Amino acid sequence: MDEAEDCVMSALIKAFQNIDSYTHINDDGLYIWTKRILVNECLMQIRKKTLFSPQPVDGYYDYELDAGIIDAIDAKYLLDLITKLPIGYRTVFNLFVIEGYSHSQIAQMLNIQEGTSKSQLAKAKSYLKKIVTQESYGYKSS
Repeated sequence: MDEAEDCVMSALIKAFQNIDSYTHINDDGLYIWTKRILVNECLMQIRKKTLFSPQPVDGYYDYELDAGIIDAIDAKYLLDLITKLPIGYRTVFNLFVIEGYSHSQIAQMLNIQEGTSKSQLAKAKSYLKKIVTQESYGYKSS
């Protein structure tokens, strides 16, 4: 949690230091501009901490989910699962699903191929499905 707070503080400092470079376009412009600074700051922190590397394909399976399982999942549980994803999966998942970036934008930000972004997202989703399915049916993950 301290890392997240550090990223937010660092992003706010950068935003204030560079506010003169902001050009008002519309009512959402400042929000979008500061969000971009925050995302970039978080990505820089991830890069400093660990080199982004795509996760291997080992153990990659596509799992089907029962509709009843989805109804039983709450946001906190899902967030906990997302934070347990390997760094490559989690980074692409967050940028695509939560932040709404395209695969080409993610590839450019992370200096990876667009196909790598797509495969990391697919693997992240499969991993989450696998864990949810196993935990819902009482299986132990190996």
